[in-house]
Amino acid sequence: MELNEIMANVLKIDKNTITDETSPKNCENWTSLNHLILIKEINKNYNVKLSFAEIKTIKNVSDIKNLLKSKGVYNE
Repeated sequence: MELNEIMANVLKIDKNTITDETSPKNCENWTSLNHLILIKEINKNYNVKLSFAEIKTIKNVSDIKNLLKSKGVYNE
């Protein structure tokens, strides 16, 4: 499953509206609970384990992509 699909499923939004700038500040469904669910789904779908320190750096979709790229599991 691609990142936008995961995000759309968790946040209950149209995947075509998701951009690198999508964040909790501009997506009302990106709550703290959904953030945790999002991390769980990303860990499961990309077979990675994001650390607490890494999770704390996530401010928007671009940050998620960069983390996944640094782990070698994401390429646009």
